[in-house]
Amino acid sequence: MQALDVDEIDPLAFNSEQVSPVADKKVSIVGVVSGKGQSLNFMQETRRGSAGLSPSPTKPDPKPTPTPTKPNTAGPSDWDTVVRSQFLPGETVLMHLQTCQISTSSSPYISHPSRVLMTQYRLAFSLNSGKRLQIPLGDIFTVNSEIKNEDNKNVPTQYTVIIVCKGTMKKVIMVPGTQAEAMSVFQLLQGYAFPGRQGLEFLFTFEGKKTDTTPSLPPYNAEKEFNRQKIFNVRKHPSPASGFKAVPSPYRISTVNKDYSICHSYPRDLIVPRHITDDELIQVAAFRSEGRLPIMSWGNGSDSGSIWRCSQPKVGLQGNQNAYDEKILKIIGDAVRHDTAGTIGAGGRIFPPDYLYSMSGHHDLKEIINHCPASVRIFDLRPKTSAVANRATGHGYELSSSYPNTELKFYSIQNIHSMRDSLNKLMGVCLSPTTSDSTFSKSIEDTHWLTHVKGVISASWELAFVVSHKKVPCLVHCSHGWDRTSQVCALAQVFLDPYYRTFEGFKVLVEKDWLSFGHPFQLRCAHGESKHERNEEQMSPIFLQFLDSVWQLVNLFPSTFEFNSRYLMLIATHIYSCRFGTFLYNTDKERVGGDIADRTLSLWDFLAKNKLHLTNPFFKPKWLGLTFTNDDGLFLPPLPTILRRVSLWDFFLKDSPKESMGVLPEFLKDFKFVSSEIEQKAGGRDSEDSALASLGEEEEDDSKSKNGGSNTRDRVDSSDRSDIDAEIFGLQRGADVMEAWMHAAWSTIHQQEKSLQKARLQKTLARELSVSQRKMKSAEAFVEDLKTIGGEGDEKDDEVESLKKRVAELEIQLAAKNKTGE
Repeated sequence: MQALDVDEIDPLAFNSEQVSPVADKKVSIVGVVSGKGQSLNFMQETRRGSAGLSPSPTKPDPKPTPTPTKPNTAGPSDWDTVVRSQFLPGETVLMHLQTCQISTSSSPYISHPSRVLMTQYRLAFSLNSGKRLQIPLGDIFTVNSEIKNEDNKNVPTQYTVIIVCKGTMKKVIMVPGTQAEAMSVFQLLQGYAFPGRQGLEFLFTFEGKKTDTTPSLPPYNAEKEFNRQKIFNVRKHPSPASGFKAVPSPYRISTVNKDYSICHSYPRDLIVPRHITDDELIQVAAFRSEGRLPIMSWGNGSDSGSIWRCSQPKVGLQGNQNAYDEKILKIIGDAVRHDTAGTIGAGGRIFPPDYLYSMSGHHDLKEIINHCPASVRIFDLRPKTSAVANRATGHGYELSSSYPNTELKFYSIQNIHSMRDSLNKLMGVCLSPTTSDSTFSKSIEDTHWLTHVKGVISASWELAFVVSHKKVPCLVHCSHGWDRTSQVCALAQVFLDPYYRTFEGFKVLVEKDWLSFGHPFQLRCAHGESKHERNEEQMSPIFLQFLDSVWQLVNLFPSTFEFNSRYLMLIATHIYSCRFGTFLYNTDKERVGGDIADRTLSLWDFLAKNKLHLTNPFFKPKWLGLTFTNDDGLFLPPLPTILRRVSLWDFFLKDSPKESMGVLPEFLKDFKFVSSEIEQKAGGRDSEDSALASLGEEEEDDSKSKNGGSNTRDRVDSSDRSDIDAEIFGLQRGADVMEAWMHAAWSTIHQQEKSLQKARLQKTLARELSVSQRKMKSAEAFVEDLKTIGGEGDEKDDEVESLKKRVAELEIQLAAKNKTGE
């Protein structure tokens, strides 16, 4: 990932006993072990994990102190100029450089004087210009050192430390004042950024959890999720005698993998067809790569439309067959024949060709939907050449002769190596100061990143269309079934199920189709692994590409998603940061064995805490008449509408040396957005002080604002820091400019509606006042007439007095409303 522009942290220090004296007073180095400060040596034989530092041997502290629940705050009083806001629980300072020259990807030709602060979690820079940067240590890809001008006696020798980040490949070059400082920085970074595969417990997320008291969200529960999908509901099947009969669900939960012995990368609970035994499942797993047999990822209780996922079969050049593998696909397809409606099922429903063309933009869908009798559709996401080549390694794809009830189609999504190379090219264009602005779009297209994103979206859309319209089971796989398969299955469910377009649902989707089903995050991200230990050929931004695909939909159809683009940007930021343990390790088995849920911080808890700030105010708006969501929650806009408007995600432009994020008008930068509807969606707030600065607050009464002693913005600035993680404010530059305009438009509409309501009320009061005045004058005239003819007017006098009182009341109310309007 890249360094964030701002991550505000309050002053943090430690007791003077924790600061080790050094020859150069510009650097302070501290080692913290079990809450005790000890000096660190930098001898080459020291180790932490597989590559790092260990405390130098010292005499034990005669009075050991317990680990504090909060970071120490004693020390240099001006450290708050390096970082702002509060440190995270358990975070302590390891190093402080008073002076250091740095240059970054965003300003490669300019060296900035800066102060540097390093903790177990991050490396923070405070430039003299006032700008602040930070790099999470888990985000660091490589750390190298160089000596410049060593042979030139006329120029001072420079000792540089070069840091390259993962994901977006941001580069930071540090030039400390002395060789000792450069060596200290280099060795500290090597030790804490790369604890090694066997030393992941030294990552910050484990330390932060020790002092964190935030209640955690409930973990993902497969049985609960599939019950929500209603796949275990009793079905109604046609019966000649009574019309319909109730039969059990064709699916069940199998615990054949409860000890992860059948497939180490699958979860314990598997959703499988009811009419296949656990012993037969073991035979099926033996015929699939990595033992990843076909299991259900998504279904519903009303028809047989469902998504199944697996890995490639072990067909080989000889065309190997497995009767149990063929049986499970036949049983999955048999569910189609028992659906209640005669218009659904394999080949049963015919759609107008014009409709299919308008939805998909090509004529191939007509053959898939209208003229294909297969009861199971197989989505092989690889190029056909790759699938054929894999037969030479003993694998391959389903042969039509062995699976007569299926129809196979290849979708040509490239492998992890192509995605990694494409992202490297993309970041090279985005971070290069020499990229031509006039040909920038062409340069982006030449990287093929957007082409790959379109490929993922297209396959996912077609999968969702077949499941929702043809209502048949679809089997999805690539080679191992944990990269491209996870992308397409998860994105298709975003189209199909409105639950996954909410905060809670998106969490469940990622935990189910990415974490539980075994996407190898450790292998793809190399958390904590040095260049000598990691397998760089296996690193790839697969999950980041999925988030990019989701962002395309959020950007085009914001009213369909409960979360905004900043929500996705935060998830992308923390794929590599190691602040949370959510994406550590490769499989559910490893996370359960390492007790990750209880021993590390959770990204989902962090996002839930800041939900109000990440909520999309346009989610299902009442004033928006048009929507692409039907009554069942299906979200399936025409595919050309999406593909023709795919654009570069702002996430990749945050560190560009040229201004690429779009320019906000001044009035939008400090716009006071209304958030009453958002607060209502989030379940209210405990106090006024918990409102978020980016979305603002509801306007208060004039008297309240006058007597409060400070305006809303001052109150937010002083109080938000305790409730809202400051890292979110660092993403302000990466927020969509269009989103800001939409917030402003929504707020304007809200204010206009309030003004109209106020005007209508004033008009009603004025009308009632006018009627009352006319009645009063009429009654007075009638009383006078009675008096002239000698009649008694006492009763009418009482009526006049009553009308006068009513008029007086109305005049007071109208005056009050007019005063409020001013």
